[in-house]
Amino acid sequence: MENKAEDQKNQAQIIHIAARELAETVYRRGGLSPLNYRSLSAREGTRTHQAFAAGLRDQYLQFEVEHELSLKKTWPADYGFTLPSGSEKYIAGIEISGRADVLLRPQRDPRIKSFAHLEEEPDQPFIIEVKTTASDLGRLPEGGEDVHWQQARLYTWLYWSLAAEKGEKLPEEAFFALAYVSAETLEARFFFKSESFASLKEWFIKTCDVYLARAAAEASRIEARNRSIRELRFPYETLREGQGELIRMTFEM
Repeated sequence: MENKAEDQKNQAQIIHIAARELAETVYRRGGLSPLNYRSLSAREGTRTHQAFAAGLRDQYLQFEVEHELSLKKTWPADYGFTLPSGSEKYIAGIEISGRADVLLRPQRDPRIKSFAHLEEEPDQPFIIEVKTTASDLGRLPEGGEDVHWQQARLYTWLYWSLAAEKGEKLPEEAFFALAYVSAETLEARFFFKSESFASLKEWFIKTCDVYLARAAAEASRIEARNRSIRELRFPYETLREGQGELIRMTFEM
């Protein structure tokens, strides 16, 4: 029995997913917002993000600006997440990776001053999730889109949890922000939030659990489908003329 359990652990799989996909899969909801964030080409979006980051460097000298910060973390399921329907396969955890759009770090040199200031300027590094739109920024929902906040929270958790692994001191409150940028004018509208690290951790675990449950259900469905295909038998005792050749040709395609 112990050997069987050990074999199941050895078969455990790590699910790989992008941070944006995780947030959208778990938190995207329908709505009536007229704004469209996907009508721009990838090149236009990248160019706008780069120009926005360059503008931050020019205007907000009190911050060091890091653009496209790569983050990756594997979160193990403590109890060894078991697929339903008696499956002997296990999901060992989930690897989340992505690039935070912008990280702002307060300058260490207090002599560096700037005439431009954000509405909120915490004395700690913070993530800005940037969304490019071709729509009028005045039509944004008050406070920003919820699914975009979930992305910002996810990147913030990844950043600070990785920092903690390196021995950095965690803040009591972690700040993060959304920036909606006009692709036409580069005008930006900012929104800010803060949340305790303990709350972020609790939210992160819940998010992973919801996604892993869906992944387990999908894996179980695929397993049942494949098993039924393997058990499928030809419904007649004999083949008619030409059917054997048709089956062979279909199999070899």
